[in-house]
Amino acid sequence: YTPSRRIEMQLSVPNDTDVESIRERVLVVVKNDQRVLEEPSPPAVFVTAADACAVHMTLYFWVRNEDFLSARSDLWLKLMAPRTSDGAEVPLALPRQVIELTDRAPSDEEDELG
Repeated sequence: YTPSRRIEMQLSVPNDTDVESIRERVLVVVKNDQRVLEEPSPPAVFVTAADACAVHMTLYFWVRNEDFLSARSDLWLKLMAPRTSDGAEVPLALPRQVIELTDRAPSDEEDELG
């Protein structure tokens, strides 16, 4: 049994952002949460990949076992907010899906095809 547990969060930011600045802002948000522990290791963010859509980072931090779910959920909410409590912006590249609805009757040809 260990009294603490590591949380790992996958973050993506748009390619056109200052990645180092975002990394620093993420660390500030996490370190400001009283549930986040400095031991066995302090919070850390590493760039793990980049592609045409985003730069991908992994955030690691430790909390007490009993704080695991609440800390993870609260920190996700803080990071996804348009602005953090100190006014800083952490622009995550959140997945988006566009659904286009049309209001038209199928043509006779489409009807025959099924």
